[in-house]
Amino acid sequence: MAGWDTVYGRLLTLLPAVTGIADVYDGPPASESWPRQFIVVGDNGAGDAGSYTPDFSDIGYLTEETGEVLCLFGAQSGNTNLTALRAAVDGWVAAVRAELVADKRLGVLEEGGYVNLSRVEPSQRQTPQGAVVSAVVTFSYLTRF
Repeated sequence: MAGWDTVYGRLLTLLPAVTGIADVYDGPPASESWPRQFIVVGDNGAGDAGSYTPDFSDIGYLTEETGEVLCLFGAQSGNTNLTALRAAVDGWVAAVRAELVADKRLGVLEEGGYVNLSRVEPSQRQTPQGAVVSAVVTFSYLTRF
């Protein structure tokens, strides 16, 4: 879990800086009232935070770990303009992808390790209060010890 905690913690500091979103949550927020723009690190909207698989050497030492940290990127408005909301979420994903291209280790993983934006699962809906666009973003990683 050492690698998972490291990547998770780095995403908590990186995502607000790269996306400009002030409301970045460490896990799902206790409130059911969501801001107009938000990111939740360690939650996909259904309670899943991610996963990791440790790999041990023949003599019992942890040698590497692979895993995924799930995040929920979301935008909502009081109108029905899904196009603008999709563009906002897509822009945040693109900004994070560019950051990963610039530094695949995010400044925290050992040589040979990497973080990859491996999957984006968008969704959209209209509610009586307006439009909502979100995306479950999967960050996969490998770290060596």
